[in-house]
Formats: sequence, structure tokens, C-alpha cells
Amino acid sequence: MGWTLFVDESGHGETPGETLVVAGLLLPAGLHDPLQRDLRARLEGIHAGLPWPPHAAMLNVPVAAAVASGTLPASQRSAALEALRLPLRELLDGVKPDDWLALRTADAAVAERYPDLYARLQALAQARAAAMARLLADLGRTAGPRGAVALVAADRVDPARDERPLGGLVVRDAYLRLLRLLLERVHALLWHDERGVEVVEAVVADRHLTLAQGDRRVPMVSRYVAEIADEAARAPFLVEGDRRRDSVRVVSTGRRRFHGEDVPAGLVLADWLANRAGRSLRRDRDLAALGASLDALALHGLPRERAPALAADGPALTTLAWGGEARRRVHEAAQRGERLPTTGLAPPRWVPEATAPWVDAAARGTWR
Repeated sequence: MGWTLFVDESGHGETPGETLVVAGLLLPAGLHDPLQRDLRARLEGIHAGLPWPPHAAMLNVPVAAAVASGTLPASQRSAALEALRLPLRELLDGVKPDDWLALRTADAAVAERYPDLYARLQALAQARAAAMARLLADLGRTAGPRGAVALVAADRVDPARDERPLGGLVVRDAYLRLLRLLLERVHALLWHDERGVEVVEAVVADRHLTLAQGDRRVPMVSRYVAEIADEAARAPFLVEGDRRRDSVRVVSTGRRRFHGEDVPAGLVLADWLANRAGRSLRRDRDLAALGASLDALALHGLPRERAPALAADGPALTTLAWGGEARRRVHEAAQRGERLPTTGLAPPRWVPEATAPWVDAAARGTWR
């Protein structure tokens, strides 16, 4: 049985100092498994009367649902949303579902001029959010090494740290560094010595990347994802030449735009996770407070910890990760076989707590 990893991000990744978040939903099923069809059916039910795919950032704005509903043929519209959209046509006329500034402006105008209608739009948004929470809780009920899990990697954008490797096709900017970190964690958690090769199909939401030569911006295609996945597979948790390195193989499923009917359900869920996790991760707090916030806003029962398959009886490791120096200390602990301190890592406060268990496992040779 294979896996599918759906990946999306929150943040532009271009503003120095901003916190970029990359989230992954790891499902114990292939891309064409019945589970994927079941998730699509549930998501369509939750977002009935809205175009596919539902986009978390837009639907955080209550009036956006009414705007989006109006783009559908009359036969596909939601009666509840139509009852609200029609009285608001004057304010919503000409507003596009992907025009963030216009949506925000219209939302504020509706809240001020039609508070009762706005309250009903808010109630519909809250009902959709509650249904999403139930869906994720259902996914989280399958515990253990074959259960679904959310992985989240974050870091502050610093163009001075961008990497231009001699043999690489693209610059390792903040986004690609976090994608690589996320894939390293996938390998470390799934490597095994029992079942042959397990394939992880990576479904990564599209974005533009900078080529290492020429500084041209290009769309992300399979070969760029494959390049980052190959680097992630070489993370030093297992010594070079260890046959167990080959027990997991990450493959790219191709360019995946977040637009149109062919967007898989898992990518919609990854978009939700990235958007909601971003709200939690952009506040400076300790690990306990962050975990409670993530559980309430984003995960709703999806586990934040997973024991590596190669050390199933050992302690569970957090699936939250910070890039930069925190990642380097984990790698150095694995290479040197000794525990390195996690004190002195840059804020936020949760980073040393989340990094320490990975440093300990790496130093003990948990994966060896």
C-alpha cells in the first residue's frame, strides 16, 4: 500500500521577515484510492453551492461565499447563499472571487450596512468550518504507523540564505528549503525494513520558482519537485549506503494548479491546513500553547506526533519543524552521533522544544 502527500503553503515567501508555512497531509492511500473519492464527495457536500476547489483564504471572508456562488450556473447555486446574495447584489456587483482587496472591501461594507445578513453569512462559514473539523477528526481516528498525519514546516523568509547549488536547476529559496525539510521528515518517519519499497506520491500545489541560472521565474514542474525529493532522501538520519534508504521513494505527480475540477481533494485539505496552521505559527508561543492552537484551528484530531517506523517502540516525534539552524542541528546530531543543545535557536519560543526530540533521536541513531 502506498501513500499520498499533499502539500500547500501559506505566505508569499517573498517578503523578508515573514513567516512562511508549508503544510503536508500524508494519507495512507494512493492518489486513485477510494479514500480520495470519499474525501472529494465529503468536501463537495461541505461546500455545496460553491465552485471547486474551495480556497481557504477566500472563504475566511464571509462574503466571499456569496460572491463565489454567483459564478455558478443557477441550477448549481446554494439556496441559502442565493437568499443572501440577491439582497446584496448592489455591493457585490463586479467583485471577483479571487480579488482579495475587493472581497475585503465588500465584506466590510456588508457588515456595516446589513449586519443581519452578514451574521447569516458568518453562520454559514462557521458551519462549513465545523464540517471541515469533523472530516479531519475522522481522518485522525486511524492511529499508528498507517494513519493520516499532518506535517508542518515553517521559517522566516531571508533572501540572504537562498542557496544556488552548482548542479541544481532551481534556487533553494524559503519555500523550497521548507519543502525539502518536509520531505526529509517524511523519509525519517516512513523508512522501514519490512515491506519492500513504499511509494509516496507527492501532490504539490503549483507556484513559481527561480532558476539557478538566469534568475528567470518558472512554474514548478515534476523535475523540480523530484530534485528536491532526491535531496531530502539523502538526509543523514541513515548512514550512506544503508539499504533502508531505498524503502521509501517520493515521486512527483506533475504540475498541480489550484484551479479547476481536477484539483484532488487532498490538496484542498492541504490548503486548509496551511492556511489555518499559518494563523497559529505566526504568533510567538511555547510548544504547548502552539499545539493547543493548532488542534483548535487546523488539525482537529490529526496527530502532531509520529514514531518513526524504524523505531516504532520509541518516543513519538513532533511533526512540526522549523528550518535554518534548527534543521542543521538535527543533521549535525545525526552525523556526529551526539546530542547538540537546542538552546539559542532563534524565536519563536516553540522551536527549541520541537527540535530537541529530533536531535535526541538523531544522536541516538534511532534510524540506524
